[in-house]
Amino acid sequence: MTLGYNIPSALLKKLKIERFRVYARAQNLFTITQYKGWDPEVNADYQASNINQGIDFYSAPQLKTIVFGLNISL
Repeated sequence: MTLGYNIPSALLKKLKIERFRVYARAQNLFTITQYKGWDPEVNADYQASNINQGIDFYSAPQLKTIVFGLNISL
């Protein structure tokens, strides 16, 4: 998911900036499931294969990523 906001051009003209955008991007924030372990999409580290999906013994859940950024055009 990405959320962004473009600063109005009237304000940017005073600062001599053409474009200014602030955004936040999030990936893998939550999983909706009835699985009782960490994450149904992970594999056990010692049995990593397509056959053993959903076995999460000694395996970490997938990373949750949040990125904040600025896009500036002068």
